[in-house]
Amino acid sequence: MKWMLAFHFIAFAMGVGMSFSNFVNLRLARALGGEKAQGLALLRGALGRIGDVVVSFIWLTGIALLLPMTGAEAAGMGALPVTFHVKLLFVIGLTLCHVGARLTALKIARTGRKELIGIVEACTLGVFLNAIASILLAVAAFD
Repeated sequence: MKWMLAFHFIAFAMGVGMSFSNFVNLRLARALGGEKAQGLALLRGALGRIGDVVVSFIWLTGIALLLPMTGAEAAGMGALPVTFHVKLLFVIGLTLCHVGARLTALKIARTGRKELIGIVEACTLGVFLNAIASILLAVAAFD
């Protein structure tokens, strides 16, 4: 169980680092423009695909941690602290922001509508903030 918790926190740490990196990347691309911005877009695409795995890993490790606490032998979801349920909302927010960033970035790549980059930037910042909040609430929930 402790190993799964460690993997869960590693996944969140990766989510925090990658989303912050992508946010900085977006700001640089906006400032630089041209070929440099296109190169940064390739990096964002690669990090986005890795991010898909990271978000999946957050959910898989979280479910693996949750099952023993909510199974037939356990007290169920109602016995979990309120901070856990709030954390779950932030994980859902993280997931929705990640999906929003990925879908918008794909739309930009497909259509060339660079004016949508602000949406990607906002969603990326949302992933970062939701990941930070999720970590803090997870610690509070099980402290």
